[in-house]
Amino acid sequence: MNKEQAKTEYIKILNESIKEEERITQEAKKNGTWKMGLDSNKELFTELHKKTIEKINLLKSMIDE
Repeated sequence: MNKEQAKTEYIKILNESIKEEERITQEAKKNGTWKMGLDSNKELFTELHKKTIEKINLLKSMIDE
């Protein structure tokens, strides 16, 4: 995979992550588990962020220099 293809795939990964964050946020607000405060809800996204980083690292390993 060349760098241009990787860039396109990277953007897809980020967009998927953003959509999933929005879904998690809406679900938490609907369930009443959403907390007020700047960093009060970061535990809701821990697993998503971990999976996103794993996908990005895999993508990095697939780039041909």
